[in-house]
Amino acid sequence: MDIEEVHQQAEAMYASLQKLTAAERKQKPSAHFGERFNQILEQAKIAIDDHASENWPPVLEVTKPGQIGPKITYANYVEIEVYAKQVAARLSQHIEPASMVIG
Repeated sequence: MDIEEVHQQAEAMYASLQKLTAAERKQKPSAHFGERFNQILEQAKIAIDDHASENWPPVLEVTKPGQIGPKITYANYVEIEVYAKQVAARLSQHIEPASMVIG
C-alpha cells in the first residue's frame, strides 16, 4: 500500500472520530477498532520505512482472545483520534505536492 492510501485511511479514521457525540466518546472502543488502528499504524511504518518507536504513537492494546467480557481496546476515542492525526501528519511529510500546470 502506498503512502497516499495509508494517509487517506488515517485521515478517514480521524474524521470519523471527530463526528462522535460526547456520549459515544465515553464508550470503550471495540477491539476491532483498535486492531484497525494498529493495521494503519503498521502500514504507515512500512510505507515510509520508519519503524523507530519514538516517531509514532503507541500500538493499541486490545483484549486477548479467550478473555471474558466484551472485546475492547484499552484506549479511549480521544486518544485514538489524536494518534490517527499523528499518523496522518507523519505520512503527509512524505507526500509530494501535486505538480502545478502553468499555462
